[in-house]
Amino acid sequence: MTLTHRTGATPPGVSPTKDHAPCNDREDREVPSGRSLFHIPGTWVAQLHTGFAYSAFAVAFVVACYTHYEKIVRNEFFGYPQEWLPSVSATIGDRYPARALFQILIALTAGPRFLLVLLWFALCRSSPRGRQSWTPNLLLGIALVRTISCGGWVYITSSDDHNTHDVAMITYMLCTLPYMAWMLRTTSYTPLAFTDARGLRIAKKWRWITCLAFFGTIVPLVYFFIQHKVHHVAGAYSIYAIFEWSLIILDVAFDAAAMYEFSLVDIIIKESTSATKKADDPLAGRFGPGELSKASGRQWGSVVTTLFSASHRHFLADTYMAFVFWTLFTALGA
Repeated sequence: MTLTHRTGATPPGVSPTKDHAPCNDREDREVPSGRSLFHIPGTWVAQLHTGFAYSAFAVAFVVACYTHYEKIVRNEFFGYPQEWLPSVSATIGDRYPARALFQILIALTAGPRFLLVLLWFALCRSSPRGRQSWTPNLLLGIALVRTISCGGWVYITSSDDHNTHDVAMITYMLCTLPYMAWMLRTTSYTPLAFTDARGLRIAKKWRWITCLAFFGTIVPLVYFFIQHKVHHVAGAYSIYAIFEWSLIILDVAFDAAAMYEFSLVDIIIKESTSATKKADDPLAGRFGPGELSKASGRQWGSVVTTLFSASHRHFLADTYMAFVFWTLFTALGA
């Protein structure tokens, strides 16, 4: 798989301006030779991620409300009509078929999600400034932990295991702050920073707006949750659900801004050439075409002989007998 920079590409919604200038810091990278098998525009990664994520929650919301509305708006204290909007957890995890449809669509989101994380890391490392900084490496780790913890609260619902669901959700929220902060910081490491100043400003502005709105939404979210959980105020949980759904919308919207950076790159999958394969073969330079298969056979024969030597057979026998002994010994005390 090869990552190539587009020449003269312009981010979506941005017209070419005098701000477009070739990147002086970026090193020219040669694309490996070979027939192109598959070509993916970089913007597809962000678009597929956004589309699948929004579709998963939207489909689950519509189906759940249509099939089990009064059941999913009911909570431990109140039901309909005091409560009128279901929470995210009740929508995606409590009832069939909404739960099944959501999990299928969110599974389709996983591929673009991991591609988005890895592609962003590759873009940051493509510039000298990014290679000299430790931030892209930390961002990659945080993004992977955040993505995996998202799978935790998505596939392990509160009705399945409340504690595990909460731990995964808390981990996800704790990772969101450094994730968004380092995404904002590393925006200046991507090729967009060197090729299109206007596109960079738009991408940064979009991320700042969604980031501030996301964390600003947490304050009323916590307030109305306390009103519901502690003071048992009727309807407070529905208002809490409004802010909970807002967090989902803002979270996905934050990553949607990546289409500006990804508009400058293509993902190309190429086949390896015979010359490359031959160069990678350690036996190719020492033997002719007729002798190569014989040399490979002798090499594998030597490996097999070593593995089944007397010392290895004794070691395997001792290991097996020790396993049997300790299995029986510990079973006696059970």
